[in-house]
Amino acid sequence: MLNRDRPIVLTPSPKAFFRNYAIGILLSPLLIGLYLLWKTEIKRRSISYRISQNMLTIADGKFSRNIDLDNIIETEVRHESYGVGTVIVSTSHQNYSLIGLEEPEKIARDH
Repeated sequence: MLNRDRPIVLTPSPKAFFRNYAIGILLSPLLIGLYLLWKTEIKRRSISYRISQNMLTIADGKFSRNIDLDNIIETEVRHESYGVGTVIVSTSHQNYSLIGLEEPEKIARDH
């Protein structure tokens, strides 16, 4: 159960970017791989999801979106490989994807 008194900050798991890391490691002798590893890690660290008592904030690098929890109509879970999944949050206007979350069912259920 989520503690609604304190906001929870979630970030994507490195498992969600496994393919990019694997390709980067394979290409590291060519130095292109090191660049790919660096870009993948920067991208992963720039994404965060903050769940507070009444607001979901999705931050992705330079952009941030605030979604009132009362406006969420539906949540859907899509399982991916390596034990991570994506939670798709639907409002009346748009769908938002929360990628790379471990235990996505728990997040979707406790919104």
